Amino acid sequence: MNKVEFKFKNGDVVKDIITGFTGTITSCCYNISGLNDYVVTAKPEKEGKEPNTGWYDEQRLVELK
Repeated sequence: MNKVEFKFKNGDVVKDIITGFTGTITSCCYNISGLNDYVVTAKPEKEGKEPNTGWYDEQRLVELK
């Protein structure tokens, strides 16, 4: 089995360069297509509300310091 290398890791704060969506990486996935994808979860807008979450391809993300 090949070792997959991810550019980002769980807990990194990232921004999608296309939509501007910003959040924390909560999951990483290597797809059959050969792409690394990440679940990015935003901070909840208010307490008790479900946070927005989405899957993003690695090449669309930049890490925020």
